[in-house]
Amino acid sequence: MPDIGVFCRGFDPTYGKDLTLISLNGPTRIGQATVLPGDVVMGTNEGVLFIPPHLVEEIIETYEKIHTRETFIRQRMQEHKYPAYQIYGGEWGDEIKADFKQWCKQHQG
Repeated sequence: MPDIGVFCRGFDPTYGKDLTLISLNGPTRIGQATVLPGDVVMGTNEGVLFIPPHLVEEIIETYEKIHTRETFIRQRMQEHKYPAYQIYGGEWGDEIKADFKQWCKQHQG
Protein backbone atom coordinates (compact mmCIF):
# COMPACT_ATOMS: atom_id res chain seq x y z
CA MET A 1 0.00 0.00 0.00
CA PRO A 2 1.73 3.21 -1.09
CA ASP A 3 1.90 6.25 1.19
CA ILE A 4 0.59 4.49 4.31
CA GLY A 5 1.75 5.81 7.66
CA VAL A 6 2.18 3.27 10.44
CA PHE A 7 2.89 4.02 14.09
CA CYS A 8 3.84 0.93 16.06
CA ARG A 9 5.25 0.62 19.56
CA GLY A 10 5.19 -3.16 19.51
CA PHE A 11 3.22 -6.12 18.27
CA ASP A 12 2.40 -9.67 19.19
CA PRO A 13 2.49 -12.16 16.32
CA THR A 14 0.52 -14.75 18.31
CA TYR A 15 -2.10 -16.48 16.19
CA GLY A 16 -5.63 -15.47 17.25
CA LYS A 17 -7.02 -19.00 17.64
CA ASP A 18 -8.17 -18.54 21.23
CA LEU A 19 -9.19 -14.88 20.92
CA THR A 20 -12.71 -13.48 20.71
CA LEU A 21 -13.68 -10.24 18.97
CA ILE A 22 -15.36 -8.02 21.57
CA SER A 23 -16.52 -5.11 19.42
CA LEU A 24 -16.18 -3.26 16.14
CA ASN A 25 -16.01 0.53 16.15
CA GLY A 26 -16.06 0.57 19.94
CA PRO A 27 -13.85 2.37 22.45
CA THR A 28 -10.34 0.99 22.77
CA ARG A 29 -7.25 1.70 24.85
CA ILE A 30 -3.93 2.51 23.19
CA GLY A 31 -1.28 2.99 25.83
CA GLN A 32 -2.86 5.32 28.41
CA ALA A 33 -5.31 6.87 25.90
CA THR A 34 -8.92 5.91 25.36
CA VAL A 35 -9.79 6.17 21.68
CA LEU A 36 -13.41 6.47 20.57
CA PRO A 37 -14.90 5.85 17.13
CA GLY A 38 -14.64 9.03 15.06
CA ASP A 39 -11.53 10.35 16.81
CA VAL A 40 -8.97 11.91 14.49
CA VAL A 41 -5.48 10.46 14.83
CA MET A 42 -2.50 12.76 14.32
CA GLY A 43 0.90 11.10 14.33
CA THR A 44 4.32 12.73 14.37
CA ASN A 45 7.83 11.57 15.20
CA GLU A 46 7.14 12.59 18.80
CA GLY A 47 4.02 10.47 19.23
CA VAL A 48 0.36 10.00 18.43
CA LEU A 49 -2.48 12.33 19.42
CA PHE A 50 -6.17 11.40 19.42
CA ILE A 51 -8.52 14.33 18.83
CA PRO A 52 -12.27 14.12 19.54
CA PRO A 53 -14.21 15.08 16.39
CA HIS A 54 -15.98 18.03 18.03
CA LEU A 55 -12.58 19.70 18.69
CA VAL A 56 -10.95 19.17 15.27
CA GLU A 57 -12.19 22.40 13.64
CA GLU A 58 -11.09 24.57 16.58
CA ILE A 59 -7.68 22.88 16.71
CA ILE A 60 -7.06 23.33 12.98
CA GLU A 61 -8.10 27.00 13.07
CA THR A 62 -5.81 27.63 16.04
CA TYR A 63 -2.95 25.80 14.33
CA GLU A 64 -3.38 27.87 11.15
CA LYS A 65 -3.24 31.14 13.14
CA ILE A 66 -0.12 30.06 15.02
CA HIS A 67 1.56 28.75 11.85
CA THR A 68 0.87 31.98 9.95
CA ARG A 69 2.23 34.12 12.79
CA GLU A 70 5.34 31.95 13.21
CA THR A 71 6.02 32.00 9.44
CA PHE A 72 5.84 35.81 9.49
CA ILE A 73 8.14 35.99 12.51
CA ARG A 74 10.67 33.60 10.95
CA GLN A 75 10.75 35.58 7.70
CA ARG A 76 11.09 38.97 9.38
CA MET A 77 13.83 37.67 11.69
CA GLN A 78 15.77 36.29 8.70
CA GLU A 79 15.40 39.66 6.97
CA HIS A 80 16.64 41.39 10.17
CA LYS A 81 13.63 43.72 9.93
CA TYR A 82 12.88 43.61 13.67
CA PRO A 83 15.10 42.70 16.62
CA ALA A 84 14.05 39.69 18.68
CA TYR A 85 12.94 41.81 21.65
CA GLN A 86 10.33 43.53 19.47
CA ILE A 87 8.96 40.27 18.07
CA TYR A 88 9.09 38.20 21.26
CA GLY A 89 8.98 40.94 23.91
CA GLY A 90 5.25 40.89 24.53
CA GLU A 91 2.54 42.77 22.66
CA TRP A 92 3.49 43.94 19.18
CA GLY A 93 3.64 47.66 18.46
CA ASP A 94 1.52 49.33 15.79
CA GLU A 95 4.30 49.06 13.18
CA ILE A 96 4.61 45.27 13.48
CA LYS A 97 0.83 44.81 13.62
CA ALA A 98 0.41 46.82 10.40
CA ASP A 99 3.28 44.92 8.76
CA PHE A 100 1.76 41.59 9.78
CA LYS A 101 -1.65 42.59 8.43
CA GLN A 102 -0.10 43.63 5.09
CA TRP A 103 2.04 40.47 5.00
CA CYS A 104 -1.05 38.31 5.55
CA LYS A 105 -2.83 40.00 2.62
CA GLN A 106 0.14 39.22 0.36
CA HIS A 107 0.72 35.64 1.52
CA GLN A 108 -2.74 34.32 2.28
CA GLY A 109 -4.07 34.69 -1.25
